[in-house]
Formats: sequence, structure tokens, C-alpha cells
Amino acid sequence: MRKRISVVIPLFNLERFIGAAIESVLAQTLPADEIIVIDDGSTDCSTEIINSYNNKVKLFSMPRNGGVLRAVLRGINESDCDILAFLDADDIWEPEKLEKVSNKFAENASIIAVTHNYSCINSAGAKIPYHADRTYANMSSIRSLSGGDSELESRLIKDSILSYKGVWLGSAWCFLKSALNISEFNSFIVNVGMPDYVSLTHQDQPLAAFIILDPMNEGKLFGYVDSKLFRYRIYGSNSSGDISSAPSACRSVARSLATVYGTMSLVCMKMQRSSFCLRQRSVYAYLSYLSRLYGGARSFHLLVDFRVALRGVSVSRIPYEIVRFLVVYLFGIGLFLRLKRFLTLHR
Repeated sequence: MRKRISVVIPLFNLERFIGAAIESVLAQTLPADEIIVIDDGSTDCSTEIINSYNNKVKLFSMPRNGGVLRAVLRGINESDCDILAFLDADDIWEPEKLEKVSNKFAENASIIAVTHNYSCINSAGAKIPYHADRTYANMSSIRSLSGGDSELESRLIKDSILSYKGVWLGSAWCFLKSALNISEFNSFIVNVGMPDYVSLTHQDQPLAAFIILDPMNEGKLFGYVDSKLFRYRIYGSNSSGDISSAPSACRSVARSLATVYGTMSLVCMKMQRSSFCLRQRSVYAYLSYLSRLYGGARSFHLLVDFRVALRGVSVSRIPYEIVRFLVVYLFGIGLFLRLKRFLTLHR
């Protein structure tokens, strides 16, 4: 029997895009069994758009804006299906997304999570050049190294998630509801020792790391579909890597810092002396440095932080990081962001 699928869409002030996201779910060749939208305190017309779909979409509202992780957990709690598939409210799925993901789960009863490739669009929905970024390069390497061996592929995907090497989650991934002990996960996140952690963190990395490290999932597999099954929307104010303004860039770094602090706490608690713990600490050190640089720190300690941060980046990225440091340190974050936006538009 086919596993039933819930689509969970967290939403906050995305009236421009939420309609297209929902339409892409309704256009699936394999229909979702339920579509759940969690409104995280929107102040625009997002909820009016959701209500126009009547009984096609289940809308739940958070009492106030509390962060995407809280919204996603509410969606998980409201779901009564086997597979939880996630879609950011500003992204779009390809029509065959759910069918291909469902088929992947059906291939092997040991698969508890599935992800896939993606393409990119701009704010108007037009496709933009697909750049071979770190995630693309890493997944290509995994496909090549695994050679069709599902267990090796799964291990490489899990290792990449735990070491931030590049695996697309977000609007690509989905997992079995039974693979998440939600009460234990809730207990974990409320005890992370960072102020406002739950409000700041991204949702996908903590959930993925927790599922991987849960003993009940030992021997279970993460699967990959080598197809571009969703369109990632890149525009000025989306939540990932926002460079539209200095405050937005600082907020983006703060969210990433919180995310890594949580996964670092989890990984280093479970695997204290592992290479994964060392990698998590390295990524956290890099983001801590970036937070201080963007925040205006100009002391000798920042130079020390910069040297430490360079140890955690690839050799090919060092020239970029040196230019970033010099431009931000000497001229401020505003000039660096203008240069970065220019180069992004003209590469």
C-alpha cells in the first residue's frame, strides 16, 4: 500500500509567492493526501490567499511569529500521514515531485528520508542559470562514489549533513513521520543553551541531524532522486543568504549561527570526539567570526578570529574570504554587499 503524504508549508508574509507554491502542489501527478499551511503570524494578505482554496488546504495559525522551526513542528503535529514533505512558501515543486519521491520510498523499506536536486528561479518565476555550487558538486560526488549502492549513498548523504558539506534539504527533503521522536526533539531544542535559539534557527538541519543520530533509526537509509524536482526562488529578501541590506545580512548570519549551534550541541553530545564534532565546531567558529565582522568589531581579536576561520574553509575559497575581510574591515559591510550583488547579477 502506498504511503500517505502530507505537505507542510510554513508561511510568513509571502503573499507574492504562496499562491504559486500551493498551485504547484495541486498540480502534482501524484496528489498529496493533505496540504497543511502553518501561518507564523503574517501581517500581509497571505491568509486570505490560503482561505481562497477552501477545503483543499488546511490552514493553522501560530499565536505569534515564533520562527520557522516552531511552525514546521506545528505542521508535523497536525499531520496524520506517513510521509512529511516540506515546501517553503516562496518555492515551487515540479509536477512529478511527489510521484518520484513516493516511488523512492517504495524501492526500499529501510528508507526513512529522501531528497533530490533543484533548479533556480528569480522573483518573477523565470529560470536563472544553474550554477555548480558546493551542494551540486557534493551531490555529484556522492552519486559518483556510491555507484548505485544505496547503503553507501545513504552513508555519504548522512555524513555530508552532519558535516555541512552540502545536501539540499529545505523544499527538497521529506521523511517518514515515524522516524522522528517529536517529544524527544522538543526536549532537545528547549534545552539548547542559546537565547532565542528556537526563534532563530532554520528548521531542516536540526531535524535531519536529530533523525540521523536517533538510535531507533540505526541502519535506516537516506535516499536521493537525481532529478531537479523543485525550483528554488532566489530574490532580495528570501531567508537564505539574504544580501539585500546590511541588517538583512547580519540577520541571515545570526540564523545560520543559531542553526549550527544547535546541530553542534547535538552532534558533539552524541559523537564527542568524532570528525563530525570537529567540523561542526569549525563551521560555528567561522560563523561567529562573520557575525563579529558584520557587526562592526575592529579589535585585534577579530584578526585572530579571521585566522581561525580560514582553517575551516577550502583552499579555493581563501582568496574570497581575504577580500571579504579587507573590504568589510576597511570600508564597511555596505560596500561589500553592493559588490557581491553586482557580481551575482553579472556572473
